[in-house]
Amino acid sequence: MKTIGMFEAKTHFAQLVDEVVTGKTSRILVTRRGTAVAEIIPPRSSHDGLKFGLEAGKWKLDDNAFDAADREVAALFT
Repeated sequence: MKTIGMFEAKTHFAQLVDEVVTGKTSRILVTRRGTAVAEIIPPRSSHDGLKFGLEAGKWKLDDNAFDAADREVAALFT
C-alpha cells in the first residue's frame, strides 16, 4: 500500500487513480498531517458476493393460487 499526503493526492489525483485501476498499486492511503483521511481503492465488481438464481427451479407457483383472493378484492370495488 502506498501512502501520500493530501496536497500530493490533490495534485496527482488522476495519475493515482490510474495506478490503482491498472493494478500498479493495490491501494493508496491519503493522509493529512500524518493522519489517514481517505483511501483510493479499486471499485468492487457489481456482482461481488451476489449469486443470482440459487433458488431457480426449487419453487413452483400454482397459477390459480391467487384467483380466489383476486375475486374477493374485485368484489370490494363493485
